[in-house]
Amino acid sequence: MKRIPKAMKALASDSASARDPILSIYNSVRDGINSATASRGFVLSEDIYTPKPFGCRDALFTRGRSAIRLRWDGKLGRFFLTYSDDANVPPPHGRWRIIAVSHRNPRVAPLPSEEEVVAGLNSALASFLASLPDSHPAGGP
Repeated sequence: MKRIPKAMKALASDSASARDPILSIYNSVRDGINSATASRGFVLSEDIYTPKPFGCRDALFTRGRSAIRLRWDGKLGRFFLTYSDDANVPPPHGRWRIIAVSHRNPRVAPLPSEEEVVAGLNSALASFLASLPDSHPAGGP
């Protein structure tokens, strides 16, 4: 995994986003999740890029044991938005449930626009967050 100094990370991310529609979508949705969940106590705890073999990206937002994960699966050509009330148990063994799946794969027709993918994932997140309690008891998820 390639490490980028913090001072250069935003600049590198912005310039790469202009060339890479997947990174642009990922950054938009990640930032939207951060904005939508911060008031509920979720914090971005991981943001990982694994370039080989397929170019996967993961962002994990945690609150106690609860977590929301955004994943770009480069092999499948899909974005996954998932939730777990016990994120201490990693996928596939944990209780992760799918909030939304969106494709951005050129082999899938019709290919949604970047805006449609971002809007669809953000809409699914908003509906999901409306179903969550605002807070959990101490020691809870």
